[in-house]
Amino acid sequence: MQFLPSNMQPEFISIDTTKDYVFTWQANGDSQYAYQLYIYLNSDNSLVYDSTKVISSTESHTLPAETLTNGVEYKWKLDVYKDDTNYIESEYVLFKTNSVPQVTLTVPSTINYQNYEFVASYTHPENIAPQKFKFILYNNNDEIIIDTGYIYSYNIKYKFTGLQNNTTYKVECIVVDQNNLSSTSGKQTFSVSYTVPDSIPDLNITPDNANGIINISWSDIIQLSGVSVGNYSFTTGKFGQGIYVEDNKSYIKFDYSEPSAFNLTFRVKLPNNFKGDFCVLGNDEFKIGYDGIRFYYECLGFKAGSNPVSLPTDFFLVGVKHLKVIIKTNNYTEIIG
Repeated sequence: MQFLPSNMQPEFISIDTTKDYVFTWQANGDSQYAYQLYIYLNSDNSLVYDSTKVISSTESHTLPAETLTNGVEYKWKLDVYKDDTNYIESEYVLFKTNSVPQVTLTVPSTINYQNYEFVASYTHPENIAPQKFKFILYNNNDEIIIDTGYIYSYNIKYKFTGLQNNTTYKVECIVVDQNNLSSTSGKQTFSVSYTVPDSIPDLNITPDNANGIINISWSDIIQLSGVSVGNYSFTTGKFGQGIYVEDNKSYIKFDYSEPSAFNLTFRVKLPNNFKGDFCVLGNDEFKIGYDGIRFYYECLGFKAGSNPVSLPTDFFLVGVKHLKVIIKTNNYTEIIG
């Protein structure tokens, strides 16, 4: 005795017609002698594919690529034969066809920071939205270092922190669309090379008495490479190694996009006759300088200065916060802005 076949796949899912696809089922009752598979357009019930009778006990059938068209809804049924003439006919099963998403991940050959945010671009021929994504970081031997797990968001990006200096990695982005079809960017190789920061992060420890735990968080340190204008050099002083700005036509420009809450700290030493800017952030949005009498801070046309002070003879620390500058030497601390 024959029973209706079960576990017919695909059922209520999308498949990509640009690739071969294996239709599967489970024959029930008498052993399968042969099968015949039919595929119809769901819109008008027209037959678009007929496998003809296949003498086989195998409960699967491979549909060749490009047999169907993506972006269409189909249905299929199956005749399962127990001998040359007797068969049982299955019910219809619906499925859709869609292209897989297209994911592009552009990665610099060399990354000059400990922390880097990778951003992937997503397109889909049928305009199917993304559902989830994940990034995977590999070492140079293709061993997984970090698998982010799937993240449900339309913003396909992730920041990896703590990348090791002088190390080669590979990164891959996998995206799944709303039809559960996935695609990968492939593994992109990059190297990491940066100047090791000599700063330590701010460590915050907050007791959570209600849950009996302690939350520990720390700031994200990134080493920025400044572009020099004019004459400068690296020398050693009381505060360690720093930048010596040698004349009033010299400064260091940092062109880097950071959130509005960024902090930047560096060491600088000025010659006794120095007057001018010694730090520029971005496209002249922030300036720190010395006019011979006082230190000043300029931001988008707003200019503020400290009280008159003598020029420090050794390195002093400069910390730049959003709309605020902290200048600290061995003699004083001044907050501007």
